[in-house]
Amino acid sequence: MPKSLQYPCTFLAHCIGAGGTHFCLAAIAFGSPSQVAQADVDLALRTGSQWLLDRVGNEVSHASSATGPNALAYYALLKSGVDKQNPEMVELAQLLAVAEPYRTYDVTCLILALAAEDPVKHWDKIFQLAQKLVSAQNTSGDWGYPGGADLSNTQYAALGLWKASQLGVPIYPQIWRRLAERTLHYQTEEHSFGYSFGSMQGTASMTAAGAGVLAICEQQLRMAGMLKQQLAERMIPSRRQAQDWLGQNLREPLGGASWHYYYLYGLERLGALTGTTYFGEQNWYQIGAAKLLADQHQGSWAQNNIKTSFALL
Repeated sequence: MPKSLQYPCTFLAHCIGAGGTHFCLAAIAFGSPSQVAQADVDLALRTGSQWLLDRVGNEVSHASSATGPNALAYYALLKSGVDKQNPEMVELAQLLAVAEPYRTYDVTCLILALAAEDPVKHWDKIFQLAQKLVSAQNTSGDWGYPGGADLSNTQYAALGLWKASQLGVPIYPQIWRRLAERTLHYQTEEHSFGYSFGSMQGTASMTAAGAGVLAICEQQLRMAGMLKQQLAERMIPSRRQAQDWLGQNLREPLGGASWHYYYLYGLERLGALTGTTYFGEQNWYQIGAAKLLADQHQGSWAQNNIKTSFALL
Protein backbone atom coordinates (compact mmCIF):
# COMPACT_ATOMS: atom_id res chain seq x y z
CA MET A 1 0.00 0.00 0.00
CA PRO A 2 1.44 3.42 -0.84
CA LYS A 3 3.22 5.21 1.92
CA SER A 4 1.72 8.36 2.42
CA LEU A 5 -3.32 13.29 7.43
CA GLN A 6 -7.99 14.58 10.44
CA TYR A 7 -9.24 17.53 8.48
CA PRO A 8 -11.35 19.20 11.16
CA CYS A 9 -13.80 22.05 11.34
CA THR A 10 -14.25 24.36 8.35
CA PHE A 11 -12.22 22.46 5.77
CA LEU A 12 -13.75 19.08 6.51
CA ALA A 13 -17.22 20.46 6.90
CA HIS A 14 -16.89 21.83 3.37
CA CYS A 15 -15.29 18.72 1.93
CA ILE A 16 -17.20 15.84 3.46
CA GLY A 17 -20.34 17.31 4.96
CA ALA A 18 -21.90 16.22 8.20
CA GLY A 19 -22.09 12.51 7.48
CA GLY A 20 -19.96 10.24 9.60
CA THR A 21 -17.80 7.35 8.47
CA HIS A 22 -19.65 4.10 7.79
CA PHE A 23 -18.09 1.22 9.70
CA CYS A 24 -18.54 -2.40 8.61
CA LEU A 25 -18.22 -3.65 12.16
CA ALA A 26 -20.09 -6.85 11.37
CA ALA A 27 -17.46 -7.72 8.79
CA ILE A 28 -14.41 -6.73 10.81
CA ALA A 29 -13.95 -4.56 13.86
CA PHE A 30 -10.75 -3.52 15.53
CA GLY A 31 -10.16 -7.07 16.65
CA SER A 32 -7.24 -9.33 15.84
CA PRO A 33 -7.04 -9.29 12.05
CA SER A 34 -5.71 -12.14 9.99
CA GLN A 35 -2.78 -11.34 7.74
CA VAL A 36 -4.08 -9.19 4.89
CA ALA A 37 -3.32 -10.56 1.44
CA GLN A 38 -1.32 -8.31 -0.86
CA ALA A 39 -3.63 -9.27 -3.72
CA ASP A 40 -6.59 -7.88 -1.76
CA VAL A 41 -4.71 -4.66 -1.06
CA ASP A 42 -3.75 -4.30 -4.72
CA LEU A 43 -7.35 -4.85 -5.81
CA ALA A 44 -8.60 -2.27 -3.30
CA LEU A 45 -6.09 0.24 -4.64
CA ARG A 46 -7.13 -0.36 -8.24
CA THR A 47 -10.86 -0.15 -7.63
CA GLY A 48 -10.50 2.75 -5.17
CA SER A 49 -8.29 4.82 -7.46
CA GLN A 50 -10.61 4.17 -10.42
CA TRP A 51 -13.62 5.31 -8.39
CA LEU A 52 -11.79 8.46 -7.29
CA LEU A 53 -10.52 9.18 -10.80
CA ASP A 54 -14.04 8.88 -12.23
CA ARG A 55 -15.44 11.06 -9.45
CA VAL A 56 -12.80 13.76 -9.87
CA GLY A 57 -13.18 13.65 -13.65
CA ASN A 58 -16.90 14.40 -13.29
CA GLU A 59 -16.61 16.94 -10.49
CA VAL A 60 -13.43 18.99 -10.94
CA SER A 61 -14.06 22.30 -9.18
CA HIS A 62 -12.21 25.48 -10.09
CA ALA A 63 -13.20 27.19 -6.83
CA SER A 64 -10.27 28.27 -4.67
CA SER A 65 -11.83 26.38 -1.75
CA ALA A 66 -11.42 23.16 -3.73
CA THR A 67 -7.64 23.38 -3.98
CA GLY A 68 -7.03 21.20 -0.93
CA PRO A 69 -9.46 18.41 -1.88
CA ASN A 70 -8.26 18.48 -5.50
CA ALA A 71 -4.62 18.31 -4.47
CA LEU A 72 -5.26 15.53 -1.95
CA ALA A 73 -7.11 13.48 -4.57
CA TYR A 74 -4.37 14.04 -7.15
CA TYR A 75 -1.69 13.05 -4.64
CA ALA A 76 -3.58 9.91 -3.64
CA LEU A 77 -4.10 8.93 -7.28
CA LEU A 78 -0.43 9.37 -8.11
CA LYS A 79 0.58 7.34 -5.06
CA SER A 80 -1.88 4.65 -6.12
CA GLY A 81 -0.12 4.27 -9.46
CA VAL A 82 -2.49 6.22 -11.74
CA ASP A 83 -0.74 7.51 -14.87
CA LYS A 84 -0.35 11.28 -14.71
CA GLN A 85 -0.90 11.40 -18.50
CA ASN A 86 -4.48 10.25 -17.99
CA PRO A 87 -6.76 13.06 -19.33
CA GLU A 88 -8.47 13.58 -15.96
CA MET A 89 -5.07 13.77 -14.28
CA VAL A 90 -3.77 16.27 -16.85
CA GLU A 91 -6.78 18.52 -16.27
CA LEU A 92 -6.35 18.33 -12.52
CA ALA A 93 -2.60 19.01 -12.74
CA GLN A 94 -3.18 22.10 -14.86
CA LEU A 95 -5.64 23.40 -12.31
CA LEU A 96 -3.27 22.78 -9.41
CA ALA A 97 -0.29 24.37 -11.16
CA VAL A 98 -1.95 27.82 -11.07
CA ALA A 99 -3.63 27.51 -7.66
CA GLU A 100 -2.67 30.06 -5.01
CA PRO A 101 -3.92 28.65 -1.69
CA TYR A 102 -3.45 30.34 1.65
CA ARG A 103 -5.04 27.93 4.12
CA THR A 104 -2.63 25.59 5.87
CA TYR A 105 -4.32 22.36 4.75
CA ASP A 106 -4.56 23.51 1.14
CA VAL A 107 -0.96 24.70 0.98
CA THR A 108 0.41 21.43 2.32
CA CYS A 109 -1.76 19.25 0.08
CA LEU A 110 -0.57 21.24 -2.92
CA ILE A 111 3.08 20.82 -1.89
CA LEU A 112 2.58 17.06 -1.62
CA ALA A 113 0.79 16.86 -4.97
CA LEU A 114 3.32 18.95 -6.89
CA ALA A 115 6.24 17.11 -5.33
CA ALA A 116 4.72 13.77 -6.31
CA GLU A 117 4.09 14.89 -9.89
CA ASP A 118 7.45 16.55 -10.72
CA PRO A 119 9.57 18.09 -7.94
CA VAL A 120 12.06 19.64 -10.36
CA LYS A 121 9.42 21.24 -12.57
CA HIS A 122 7.52 22.62 -9.57
CA TRP A 123 10.46 23.47 -7.29
CA ASP A 124 9.92 27.25 -7.44
CA LYS A 125 6.23 26.84 -6.66
CA ILE A 126 6.99 24.46 -3.79
CA PHE A 127 9.51 26.98 -2.43
CA GLN A 128 6.86 29.73 -2.49
CA LEU A 129 4.30 27.50 -0.81
CA ALA A 130 6.78 26.53 1.90
CA GLN A 131 7.44 30.21 2.56
CA LYS A 132 3.70 30.70 3.06
CA LEU A 133 3.76 28.03 5.75
CA VAL A 134 6.83 29.55 7.40
CA SER A 135 5.19 33.00 7.43
CA ALA A 136 1.97 31.56 8.89
CA GLN A 137 3.68 29.90 11.87
CA ASN A 138 2.46 31.46 15.10
CA THR A 139 5.08 32.97 17.35
CA SER A 140 4.22 30.17 19.78
CA GLY A 141 5.33 27.62 17.17
CA ASP A 142 2.07 26.06 15.98
CA TRP A 143 -0.35 26.76 13.10
CA GLY A 144 -3.99 27.59 12.53
CA TYR A 145 -6.11 27.88 9.37
CA PRO A 146 -4.36 30.55 9.55
CA GLY A 147 -5.93 32.17 12.55
CA GLY A 148 -6.11 30.34 15.86
CA ALA A 149 -4.07 27.21 16.43
CA ASP A 150 -4.63 23.48 16.66
CA LEU A 151 -2.61 20.30 16.37
CA SER A 152 -4.24 19.15 13.12
CA ASN A 153 -3.27 22.30 11.18
CA THR A 154 0.13 22.03 12.85
CA GLN A 155 0.51 18.43 11.70
CA TYR A 156 -0.18 19.44 8.13
CA ALA A 157 2.23 22.37 8.21
CA ALA A 158 4.92 20.04 9.54
CA LEU A 159 4.26 17.54 6.74
CA GLY A 160 4.41 20.28 4.11
CA LEU A 161 7.65 21.75 5.41
CA TRP A 162 9.15 18.27 5.81
CA LYS A 163 8.43 17.46 2.16
CA ALA A 164 9.79 20.84 1.03
CA SER A 165 12.93 20.29 3.09
CA GLN A 166 13.44 16.91 1.41
CA LEU A 167 13.49 18.72 -1.91
CA GLY A 168 16.15 21.18 -0.77
CA VAL A 169 13.99 24.09 0.37
CA PRO A 170 15.84 25.63 3.35
CA ILE A 171 13.77 25.43 6.53
CA TYR A 172 15.66 27.00 9.39
CA PRO A 173 16.22 25.03 12.62
CA GLN A 174 14.42 27.56 14.79
CA ILE A 175 11.19 26.73 12.96
CA TRP A 176 11.50 23.05 13.94
CA ARG A 177 12.62 23.93 17.46
CA ARG A 178 9.63 26.23 18.10
CA LEU A 179 7.36 23.61 16.61
CA ALA A 180 8.72 20.84 18.84
CA GLU A 181 8.49 22.96 22.00
CA ARG A 182 4.87 23.89 21.28
CA THR A 183 3.79 20.39 20.28
CA LEU A 184 4.99 19.02 23.62
CA HIS A 185 2.35 21.19 25.30
CA TYR A 186 -0.44 19.46 23.38
CA GLN A 187 0.33 16.21 25.19
CA THR A 188 -1.92 15.14 28.05
CA GLU A 189 -0.93 13.57 31.35
CA GLU A 190 -1.87 10.14 29.98
CA HIS A 191 0.63 10.68 27.09
CA SER A 192 -1.99 11.09 24.37
CA PHE A 193 -2.31 14.35 22.40
CA GLY A 194 -5.31 16.67 22.12
CA TYR A 195 -6.59 18.84 19.29
CA SER A 196 -6.34 22.09 21.27
CA PHE A 197 -3.47 23.50 23.28
CA GLY A 198 -3.80 22.42 26.89
CA SER A 199 -6.38 19.69 26.15
CA MET A 200 -7.13 17.48 29.15
CA GLN A 201 -8.07 14.50 26.98
CA GLY A 202 -6.46 13.22 23.80
CA THR A 203 -7.61 11.22 20.80
CA ALA A 204 -5.93 8.58 18.68
CA SER A 205 -5.88 10.82 15.61
CA MET A 206 -4.22 13.68 17.45
CA THR A 207 -1.81 11.34 19.24
CA ALA A 208 -0.64 10.03 15.87
CA ALA A 209 -0.37 13.65 14.73
CA GLY A 210 1.58 14.84 17.77
CA ALA A 211 4.00 11.93 17.72
CA GLY A 212 4.47 12.36 13.97
CA VAL A 213 5.28 16.06 14.35
CA LEU A 214 7.84 15.28 17.04
CA ALA A 215 9.41 12.62 14.81
CA ILE A 216 9.75 15.15 11.98
CA CYS A 217 11.28 17.77 14.29
CA GLU A 218 13.75 15.27 15.72
CA GLN A 219 14.80 14.17 12.24
CA GLN A 220 15.20 17.70 10.90
CA LEU A 221 17.10 19.02 13.92
CA ARG A 222 19.44 16.02 13.90
CA MET A 223 20.19 16.52 10.21
CA ALA A 224 21.01 20.17 10.88
CA GLY A 225 23.18 19.25 13.88
CA MET A 226 20.92 21.43 16.02
CA LEU A 227 19.17 18.95 18.30
CA LYS A 228 20.04 20.19 21.79
CA GLN A 229 20.26 17.58 24.51
CA GLN A 230 17.73 19.33 26.74
CA LEU A 231 15.09 19.30 24.02
CA ALA A 232 15.92 15.73 22.94
CA GLU A 233 15.49 14.50 26.52
CA ARG A 234 11.94 15.84 26.49
CA MET A 235 10.95 15.19 22.91
CA ILE A 236 12.06 11.58 22.38
CA PRO A 237 10.44 10.12 25.53
CA SER A 238 7.28 12.09 24.74
CA ARG A 239 7.05 10.56 21.28
CA ARG A 240 7.74 7.05 22.56
CA GLN A 241 5.13 7.40 25.30
CA ALA A 242 2.61 8.52 22.66
CA GLN A 243 3.44 5.48 20.54
CA ASP A 244 2.94 3.23 23.58
CA TRP A 245 -0.42 4.91 24.21
CA LEU A 246 -1.40 4.20 20.62
CA GLY A 247 -0.41 0.58 21.09
CA GLN A 248 -2.85 0.33 23.99
CA ASN A 249 -5.67 2.13 22.15
CA LEU A 250 -5.08 1.24 18.51
CA ARG A 251 -8.06 -1.08 18.23
CA GLU A 252 -10.57 1.52 19.34
CA PRO A 253 -12.09 3.94 16.79
CA LEU A 254 -10.72 6.87 18.75
CA GLY A 255 -9.94 8.87 15.65
CA GLY A 256 -13.57 9.92 15.74
CA ALA A 257 -16.15 8.57 13.31
CA SER A 258 -16.01 11.52 10.91
CA TRP A 259 -12.22 11.66 10.85
CA HIS A 260 -11.45 7.96 10.91
CA TYR A 261 -9.60 7.78 7.59
CA TYR A 262 -7.59 10.87 8.43
CA TYR A 263 -6.59 9.04 11.61
CA LEU A 264 -5.42 5.97 9.70
CA TYR A 265 -3.40 8.20 7.38
CA GLY A 266 -1.76 9.91 10.37
CA LEU A 267 -1.03 6.49 11.82
CA GLU A 268 0.63 5.45 8.57
CA ARG A 269 2.70 8.64 8.47
CA LEU A 270 3.92 8.03 12.03
CA GLY A 271 4.80 4.42 11.27
CA ALA A 272 6.71 5.43 8.13
CA LEU A 273 8.48 8.36 9.78
CA THR A 274 9.71 6.25 12.68
CA GLY A 275 10.26 3.03 10.75
CA THR A 276 7.97 1.32 13.25
CA THR A 277 5.96 -1.82 12.46
CA TYR A 278 4.43 -2.10 15.92
CA PHE A 279 2.99 0.34 18.42
CA GLY A 280 3.25 -1.64 21.60
CA GLU A 281 2.35 -5.14 20.45
CA GLN A 282 -0.02 -3.93 17.73
CA ASN A 283 0.87 -4.17 14.04
CA TRP A 284 -0.61 -0.90 12.87
CA TYR A 285 -0.49 -1.78 9.18
CA GLN A 286 -2.31 -5.11 9.51
CA ILE A 287 -5.01 -3.59 11.70
CA GLY A 288 -5.47 -0.54 9.49
CA ALA A 289 -5.37 -2.44 6.20
CA ALA A 290 -7.91 -5.00 7.41
CA LYS A 291 -10.23 -2.21 8.50
CA LEU A 292 -9.90 -0.41 5.18
CA LEU A 293 -10.55 -3.57 3.17
CA ALA A 294 -13.69 -4.20 5.19
CA ASP A 295 -14.94 -0.62 4.82
CA GLN A 296 -14.54 -0.34 1.06
CA HIS A 297 -17.85 -0.46 -0.84
CA GLN A 298 -18.16 -0.35 -4.63
CA GLY A 299 -14.64 1.01 -4.89
CA SER A 300 -14.98 3.95 -2.53
CA TRP A 301 -14.89 4.66 1.15
CA ALA A 302 -18.19 6.23 2.24
CA GLN A 303 -18.78 7.51 -1.34
CA ASN A 304 -16.59 10.47 -0.43
CA ASN A 305 -13.56 11.95 -2.23
CA ILE A 306 -11.68 13.04 0.88
CA LYS A 307 -12.22 9.81 2.79
CA THR A 308 -11.34 7.72 -0.26
CA SER A 309 -8.16 9.76 -0.79
CA PHE A 310 -7.06 9.17 2.80
CA ALA A 311 -7.95 5.48 2.59
CA LEU A 312 -5.85 5.02 -0.55
CA LEU A 313 -2.89 6.78 1.03
